[in-house]
Amino acid sequence: MDVPDGQPAAHEVVVVAIAAEDTAARLIRRGGQLAERLHGELHVVTVRSEPLTQEQARLLDVCREITAALGGHFEVLEPGEGMGAALVGYSRRVHATQMVMGETSRSRWAELLRGDIIKYVLRQTRGVDVHVISRD
Repeated sequence: MDVPDGQPAAHEVVVVAIAAEDTAARLIRRGGQLAERLHGELHVVTVRSEPLTQEQARLLDVCREITAALGGHFEVLEPGEGMGAALVGYSRRVHATQMVMGETSRSRWAELLRGDIIKYVLRQTRGVDVHVISRD
């Protein structure tokens, strides 16, 4: 694709990182709007952690449906070396240009023990615009 002055346009790739929580659908819709506005691809990812409850599994099914309706790709990542590393690795593989993340309901103690995933992703994804959406 060329822009009017003849310079090739960058292909936008929007990655939305979600958890199996009520706020996930809102993040996907926000990422979908961004991808549509930028004429880019939408990728929605979650990192597998502990076994899911029935409610969490239902929420992820809804997220898959929303992602499909928006023409996006949905993927469950293995944590490997950690959630942050899994998100950064995926973003690099798909050449993400934008990333949408939200605050999770994890307790402050869990953040102190396991580290802040958002801060990790921000440090590791130079050149990617990271949008952090508050829970409010």
